[in-house]
Amino acid sequence: MSEADLLFIKYAERIFERFDRDKSGHCHPSEVRKALTFFNIYMSTFCTAALMGMFLRDEGKATPVDEMEVSLTFDQFSLLLSRIESYTAHARSHSKGRMGLVTKLQGLAPSRRCDFLARMLFPAVVVLMVSIFYLVLPLY
Repeated sequence: MSEADLLFIKYAERIFERFDRDKSGHCHPSEVRKALTFFNIYMSTFCTAALMGMFLRDEGKATPVDEMEVSLTFDQFSLLLSRIESYTAHARSHSKGRMGLVTKLQGLAPSRRCDFLARMLFPAVVVLMVSIFYLVLPLY
């Protein structure tokens, strides 16, 4: 194991501990989703739960029927990070049925989130400004 690998594991441990709020040694999907953003991996909570479930089943571990109740230890989290590429695409396709606005926004990077919201809000702002202009016009 190289020094770079050890630095990565130490960084992953700090991130894991930061999001393990109850200090139980386990992180749930919403906590893992937030932790993954530190590695530039953006997914919805449902996507993250599906990813965690697939990973645990591949490791031979039993998973709950409701994937939102699954949790990872630090060892499992660090192993998941080393194999994340093989799970992300399938996890995203697995949760396509739950694509509400919040789910869609959770799966976007912050810059893309701002872009998406700006594209949605800009037409409404323009209509509002034109309406105000025509309402104020008789006052001149």
